[in-house]
Amino acid sequence: MENVIVVHVVGGLGNQMFQYACGRAAAARCGGRLLLDLSAFERYKLHSYGLDGYRISAKTAPRRLQTSSVLQASLRHLGLAKPWQMKVQGFEYILENQDFEFQSRILAQHKKVYLEGYWQDERYFADFADLIRADFRPRCPGNTTYTNTIADGSLLVSLHIRRGDYLDNPIANSVHGVLGLNYYQEAVELMVRRIGERFRIVVFSDDIEWARQNLCFQQPLSFVRGSAATPYEDLLTMASCDHHIIANSSFSWWGAWLNPSLTKVVITPRRWYAAPELAHHNICPSSWERI
Repeated sequence: MENVIVVHVVGGLGNQMFQYACGRAAAARCGGRLLLDLSAFERYKLHSYGLDGYRISAKTAPRRLQTSSVLQASLRHLGLAKPWQMKVQGFEYILENQDFEFQSRILAQHKKVYLEGYWQDERYFADFADLIRADFRPRCPGNTTYTNTIADGSLLVSLHIRRGDYLDNPIANSVHGVLGLNYYQEAVELMVRRIGERFRIVVFSDDIEWARQNLCFQQPLSFVRGSAATPYEDLLTMASCDHHIIANSSFSWWGAWLNPSLTKVVITPRRWYAAPELAHHNICPSSWERI
């Protein structure tokens, strides 16, 4: 009997990538097939499905395995919870812990399992890092050579500023918070101590005008305005930089992680979430520097 991994996909592109990477590695461990439950996007309007821009190796799960579908929602109204719905179809149902703590049982070889969560921890897929990076190549390569046009012989350091819904949405703001200028000033100072003063800062943001008005460093700055249509290209541009200063955002987490260099310096905020109950100490690899 074929082994099957089903992963629930929801959220922005960065979160979708975490969910895919966890499921892809789980499928690779057991020599099985990965299916994506995309039914959440039928009613989730904050973000669109974005993995179709990559060369991913997965197909959409059949309706009977799509837990956010109208059918499954109707069954839950009858008292048939998700774990039971999966169990009667021969699937183990694994839900991520509310505190996001690492679950080692994900690394076991599963025959039939349904995974629901964000799975924001490199350990879920580090053993298949090369495979994951290959899957996250663009399906239709576009303008991903931007950093080549601004290179002037200096090292390139990506710097990501996430504002948008983190600032405007009260719920998102209470959960994530917005990093202040002090964080970026300290991060650039630390980067100078690590790699020297000669580098160019490539700024990525969903609020470029704010970044232009507020960032002031002795290093030259270039600005990349995020593309809602092709966000995967922005990620690959970010990954093509030599070093990284990331925000508390899964988007720039992936921009740094997709850079395969063993000598890269990645600087990350010490606290990922503003909400005190969501410490999530393990989201960043131990080699990345927290400030």
